[in-house]
Amino acid sequence: MNLPSILLAALLSSSLTTALNLRKRYDEAPFKPTKCAVKAKVTQTAACPISGLPDSTGGITLTIAPEPTSWSKPSPSSLFQVVLQNNTEVRASVDDGIDVYDIDIDSSAATFASLIGAGKYVVCYFSAGTMETWRSDFGCFNHNLGAQDLGCDVGGPWANEFWVNTSSTEVRKIMQARIQRAADLGCSAIDPDNMDGYGNQNGIGATEEDSISYVKFLSREARSRGMGISLKNALEILPNVTSDVDFGVNEQCNEYDECDSYTPFWALPTPLPVFNIEYPPHNKDNWTEKYAEKSCDESLDWGYPYMFTDLKNYPTVTCAVSRCTEDGPSPAVPNGGLVIPSGCVDGMQYN
Repeated sequence: MNLPSILLAALLSSSLTTALNLRKRYDEAPFKPTKCAVKAKVTQTAACPISGLPDSTGGITLTIAPEPTSWSKPSPSSLFQVVLQNNTEVRASVDDGIDVYDIDIDSSAATFASLIGAGKYVVCYFSAGTMETWRSDFGCFNHNLGAQDLGCDVGGPWANEFWVNTSSTEVRKIMQARIQRAADLGCSAIDPDNMDGYGNQNGIGATEEDSISYVKFLSREARSRGMGISLKNALEILPNVTSDVDFGVNEQCNEYDECDSYTPFWALPTPLPVFNIEYPPHNKDNWTEKYAEKSCDESLDWGYPYMFTDLKNYPTVTCAVSRCTEDGPSPAVPNGGLVIPSGCVDGMQYN
């Protein structure tokens, strides 16, 4: 064996050992997150609306949904609007030019009634890869065992959000209940966020294989209830779950030069649409047409007919929007901010 081969073999052996060590720690109970900025506090308590949770005995079981036969899918040519601020009220009309609305699962009953009444494809967003301490089912996660289900905080603006063990029966039961709730609300599909814990400092040794398994679980649960499912970001696992999802939701694939990762979606007999969101650099005083035009031009340069790009504010994704078209941003972005469509009645501006 020559020197390069020896070095390669050593590198592969080291990588395999590291992966096995991560897997071993991941299989331990409770987990022992390392290098976390913050760990979820195990002393916090809240009522759980799901019967039998949280479970401190380890005896909880999960009944998997039956094999799906048919479910709702968005058209490959759908135009979309994403509003993830759950206190934003949205009113739709049949002729508002939007086919798909991606809204928070905790949006108001009036918002759901308006979208469904106008015949929109309603996508219900929730974070499936993290625990958010403001959600109504926060108390269902296993705080008694702490790190068994909960890893590091996500960080940044999301200091009260923690990565979860997506292989946990308890976590999956919580998500199963959320999916059932989405079906009861009349959602056409779900948009489960934070499928990419493996690429973050998650503190529970999460891997791409874990996310692949989780997406397949969520897909079966959603589709068996007649709903579609998105793949939110997580492009590393896309080739392994193409048949398990019905569309993509991406943030900044143009900015990170990775929109071509979706080519497996578009090679299918019926292409899957991708709803891309770009956040051009801005602050309160410089949301100008120059930034919007540059972002739209770059997004359109990819030349993908099934990728649709909206410009949004960040990190509060409200109704404010400008859509990228062949003629540039529409509506054109005035100095000072994005346009809030008339269907948004909260009057919120970006931060």
